[in-house]
Amino acid sequence: MATKNYSLSMFTSSRMVQMLIGLLFIAMGLIGFSTRGGLGGDFAGELAGIFGGGNSDLIISGVSAILLVCGLMLLSALWVRGIPAKFISIAKITTLTIWLALIIVLDILVANFGSMNGSEWFIWIEQVVIHLIVLVSIMTIKEA
Repeated sequence: MATKNYSLSMFTSSRMVQMLIGLLFIAMGLIGFSTRGGLGGDFAGELAGIFGGGNSDLIISGVSAILLVCGLMLLSALWVRGIPAKFISIAKITTLTIWLALIIVLDILVANFGSMNGSEWFIWIEQVVIHLIVLVSIMTIKEA
């Protein structure tokens, strides 16, 4: 009887990365809808502030809906074979665009570099690195 050879590489496959990114965006969308908080809510709130803060609830709901739909599309594409590759590609491009905007807004525009002390710099660097790790993970997702 042949034994199956397990390795950590099965956890680093592009399918696993796609599943984790899909779950991340689903969670961000749901948290944005339910609490108006979390990373998606913070991003949407800051985005609303940049655009004048007129209707922040609409922007938070819109961003949360986009996050949720893209996460569902990426996750369902792993098991449902009828989804066209173009939809997966659009979801990937949308998640990549949202994540780049999130990095720009939360890590660059909102950061108050003038008043950061030593430990706040390390917290900011940690946040930027985590956001860049997710960005690279999004970029590794395959369309089909």
